[in-house]
Amino acid sequence: MRVFYTLVFVVLLGVSAYGQIERDTLGLTGTMADTVVANRLFEDMKGLMKERKWDAAEEKGKQAQAIYERFLGDTCKQLWNTWDQIGLIGFYQGRYDQASQIWEKSLNLRLKVLGVEHLDVAASYNRLGRCYEVQGKYDNAIKFCNQSLEIRIKILGIENMDVANSYINLGNAYYSKGEHDKALQFYHKSLSIQQKTLGIEHQIVARTLGNIGNVYDKKGLHNEAIKFLQESLEIQIKTLGIEHQDVASAYNNLGIAYASKGDYNKAIYHHLASLNIRLKIFGPDHPDIAKLYNNLGVSYYSLGDCDKAIQYQQKSIGIEIKILGPENIQSATSYNNLATFYASKGDLNKVIEYIEKSFDLRTKLFGAEHPDVAVSYNSLGNYYGSIGYHDKAIENKNKSLNIYLKIFNSEHLFVAKSQRFSF
Repeated sequence: MRVFYTLVFVVLLGVSAYGQIERDTLGLTGTMADTVVANRLFEDMKGLMKERKWDAAEEKGKQAQAIYERFLGDTCKQLWNTWDQIGLIGFYQGRYDQASQIWEKSLNLRLKVLGVEHLDVAASYNRLGRCYEVQGKYDNAIKFCNQSLEIRIKILGIENMDVANSYINLGNAYYSKGEHDKALQFYHKSLSIQQKTLGIEHQIVARTLGNIGNVYDKKGLHNEAIKFLQESLEIQIKTLGIEHQDVASAYNNLGIAYASKGDYNKAIYHHLASLNIRLKIFGPDHPDIAKLYNNLGVSYYSLGDCDKAIQYQQKSIGIEIKILGPENIQSATSYNNLATFYASKGDLNKVIEYIEKSFDLRTKLFGAEHPDVAVSYNSLGNYYGSIGYHDKAIENKNKSLNIYLKIFNSEHLFVAKSQRFSF
């Protein structure tokens, strides 16, 4: 996560089992007819997921799940696929524990029925790796991504796009863990396969170039980062046209790199370019719009315009709560940023209010021992130090440090930052 800015004929079935379901069986009866209904519900679920109608999608999924379980049992592929999608809904809503539990159940049944060396098992390992990465359980994420990679290489060979995807996922896990050199190693492996398979001017190649640029940005090599990100943007525009969400993402990432370099005017230019594209595609109420308002807020803050920074950040929070609900991880980052902005204005009450909101959300979503929780403690420590409350500053900085030490080794960049006092 870039803190920087620090998935007819109407027949009534038993309501107790499924609720009221529309079905068109085209003359089919018995188990086959019920399977047709469940398959339709499954497709309806996926359609609703594309529209981000998570609750309605989950209801369709649970109805399909009930039918599959009753008529086909728990060893059928349709049921596993339904679980996977229900887990993805939870994942996108921030219910990571629920998602991982569902995906673990799906994985265990696949292992039992299909055995270890099966591509569906590899896909299950891959999903769990993604989930553990977001939860801050980086070693588990790397373990599951490696298991997915090993199966794919054995079945598909080395130069295959699924293998390239596994390399990307490993790169992402190492990136999140802060091991940037290892992240680069896996991104470059993936890039080599992608360029051989797809050619040098392909949108998937562009995304990987963007990932590499993001790593260089994290390493402080901003000119190298901008070179890769600019190449990514040019390929995206050439292959997709200007009004595409991947082009918007490329503009956004360039904006972040320019901000890291300290060129905030260029950062704002690229964030606004991204915002204009996304507004045309998504309209004003979309999580990606919220993220751009967040990034614009941080850039304006860095230019010294705290009032405009607060204005953009409040816009971001309004969209996040409207679209994602009051308990979402994006708002936790936004609250933390607001606290920083108000600190520059000397408004202690607002600082404490927003840091506590950020802390409460992060603890509820991730548990007490997560890097984002440590960020909240660190922010609070910095602020207390800046106003002369040294005992409270040290207390909160130590809480941040203890979390980082449990997650990372003692030489990790996050640990080093948590040991620094800004007062």
